[in-house]
Amino acid sequence: MGPKTSIAPAACVLALLLSAAAQARPIATSISGMASQMCASMADGSVECSGKSYLPQSESSVPVRFPGIAGATAVQTGVRYNCALLASGKVECWGDDGFGQLGNGSTQDSAVLVEVSGISDAVALSTGGFHACAVLATGRVMCWGRNRGGSLGDGTVIDRHVPVEVRGITDATGVGAGFIQDETCAVLESGRVYCWGSNGSGQLGNGTHTKSTLPVRVRGVTNAVQVSASGSHVCAVLATGSVDCWGSNDGGQLGNASTRSAALPVRVTGIADARAVSVAARGLSCAVLRGGRVKCWGHNDKAQLGTGHPTRPSLVPITVVGLSHAVSITTGHDYACSLLAGGAADCWGYNDYGRMGFGGGQPRIRGATPVLFTGVG
Repeated sequence: MGPKTSIAPAACVLALLLSAAAQARPIATSISGMASQMCASMADGSVECSGKSYLPQSESSVPVRFPGIAGATAVQTGVRYNCALLASGKVECWGDDGFGQLGNGSTQDSAVLVEVSGISDAVALSTGGFHACAVLATGRVMCWGRNRGGSLGDGTVIDRHVPVEVRGITDATGVGAGFIQDETCAVLESGRVYCWGSNGSGQLGNGTHTKSTLPVRVRGVTNAVQVSASGSHVCAVLATGSVDCWGSNDGGQLGNASTRSAALPVRVTGIADARAVSVAARGLSCAVLRGGRVKCWGHNDKAQLGTGHPTRPSLVPITVVGLSHAVSITTGHDYACSLLAGGAADCWGYNDYGRMGFGGGQPRIRGATPVLFTGVG
């Protein structure tokens, strides 16, 4: 009699198949969206983008791998340009370079990757509309591109085609670059927040409306762990899990049940367990909670609050329908996307150019819907 043959139960076979499928599925590690495009860094070090690309000129309603990127750990989208943070600490960018936002010493647009000059130890990256900033391992912050209002923090309003050091910042842990009015903010190891640049809406958080080409301290914030800037308002997550916001508030994007702008931080109503926040130029704010839910507040004309249909603005946070395992959040002009545990992503809001990456090229309003990462170029 021969040896017995072991036959795995059907449930075990199914589990093995599902495990193999999960390993084959493209897994995102970061996600970023702004105007016409959404991009994600993938577990294999590549970057996939959906929507309308300026250079190379293309439009796709599902994510397509951008050629030539290896070792990307994060990606950030600007207006018609993108930048990737590499595991080596270098930064590479591509697209529009009219203000030097590609950081390689020129203003020549590029459809291929160019390396940002002089940066080899970046640990965090943020792109605004036309400028970008990186936090270095030393805690210093370097910025490049458009310097309208002093958004580069070097004491001038001169555009810079290569990175310049933000003056007076030596212990930053994170940075947020804005879009419309080009302010920038950094979180320090101490938990304080400093901002610089335009200040027409009070987005520097120091109680004035005077722009500053050098960092100024945001008053009243002493225990921040993360900051996000839009260009007209800013929000910070505190160590307690609360969220403070300041700046423009025409659509309730400060989340304090008011539409009055604030030149000093105000507390967002009803959030006590936030882990991350993202704000967008057109008056949208969203926070990921520690339990994996997402709440948004502000404008909702394109269903960007995640209710599945357009309604009036919400002056306080409301829960995005259908999300329960979110780990990070990005907000575009009138849409938002959340990275989920396990590397999938959902988006909601206005799908102009197919930028939300779930197929279909026409703008449409939908609830939270999975992004169709492809894993191919």
